[in-house]
Amino acid sequence: MAVKKIPISLLKVGMYITQLDISWIDSPFMYHHLKIKNAAQIDKLLKAGVKQLSIDTSKGVDVETPADVIRDKSSQETDKSQEDQAAKDKPVSEASAKEKLPERTSISQELGVAKELKGKVEKLADEINEALKNDKVVDARQVSPLIDATLSSLQRNNQALAILINIQRKDASLANHTFASFSLVLSISIKLSLGDDAQQALALAAFFHDTGWLKLPMHLLGKASPYTASEKKLIYQHVSIGLRSLKQNCELSSIVMRIITEHHEHLDGSGYPSGLKSDQIHPLSKVFAVVVRYDELVHGLLDRPAVTPHGALANLYKEAKNEKLDEPSVSALISLLSVYPVGSAVQLSNKEKGIVLEIDADQPKLPVVKVVYDMAGMAHIKPKVINLAKIKTDKELSITSVLDLTVPGADPAQLLRVDLS
Repeated sequence: MAVKKIPISLLKVGMYITQLDISWIDSPFMYHHLKIKNAAQIDKLLKAGVKQLSIDTSKGVDVETPADVIRDKSSQETDKSQEDQAAKDKPVSEASAKEKLPERTSISQELGVAKELKGKVEKLADEINEALKNDKVVDARQVSPLIDATLSSLQRNNQALAILINIQRKDASLANHTFASFSLVLSISIKLSLGDDAQQALALAAFFHDTGWLKLPMHLLGKASPYTASEKKLIYQHVSIGLRSLKQNCELSSIVMRIITEHHEHLDGSGYPSGLKSDQIHPLSKVFAVVVRYDELVHGLLDRPAVTPHGALANLYKEAKNEKLDEPSVSALISLLSVYPVGSAVQLSNKEKGIVLEIDADQPKLPVVKVVYDMAGMAHIKPKVINLAKIKTDKELSITSVLDLTVPGADPAQLLRVDLS
């Protein structure tokens, strides 16, 4: 990696950005690792207040030197001719590979499939957990069909499963956590372009990483208040307890077992059970740790109350900046879920309230919102759907805050819940 810090005035198309001098929430893009494709992206960064940024010259264009300017028109035409010829000579297999990708669907179309997948994943998780709790042998291969089906759903529309992951749960359960970590880690695996073996390993780790909890007092899962010293000691044992059970009752590869072993380790050495540091932790364990941490925060699985998806992402971003969590994995998660994840309850700048329905990849801070409360806090007889990126108003309409639905009065008519009927 050849990183350079430059002023925004030197930024040009083709450069690969690795860091901005503004917070991710103020950024016009979903994450801070991106290649500049057009002048419009540079304009957005200027409007967002970016003054300094870092670029990686090994992944994109370097800062222009006098020698770069000497390039004449004839050489540019030669390059274009070569590019045109290369396009003509591109193997048919590449086009065929693209055609094999599942056809994109809308969230409403994919939601039914996602709900069915959720039911199947949670049912299998319950069956596996019951067997392991009673020290019975489990065949991990039964997870494979669900991995394939989930990957297909994510490639058609990755926001349908995200809605189900972020829905507030009535109580904490290992099956719910399995579904969330399983779906989310497969979604990140696509984003990071991980291979089949890595995807299989991460998916299996999602199914078996909390096996040790089956031998612990379940009231500690989702306690949502500080653990006592003795409770904390018990919690820290769930990794070793689970590993012993899996070694006896389930045949898993060494890499899956390693991910399970390391899923609570942190890059700065503050994790458990071994206090490993960055270079001692497997790359896939770093990815999985981010997923587990996100679901713990959103659903209050440990010793603190649940936070909103938006709040969880902000927390992860801070932990990545403090070198506790893997920054590329956190960036990938923010990219997938966006600043305002689908299903988030939000308040607009005109005081109306609504639910985020769909993300605009080019303008993640201006999603599609279903507005259910008017400016006076009264419920609309008929909710209206608005695209914040395209709506024409005298004053720019934007999201000013994310609503915590556990706060009294935030949703008096209970209209800000995702309707799964």
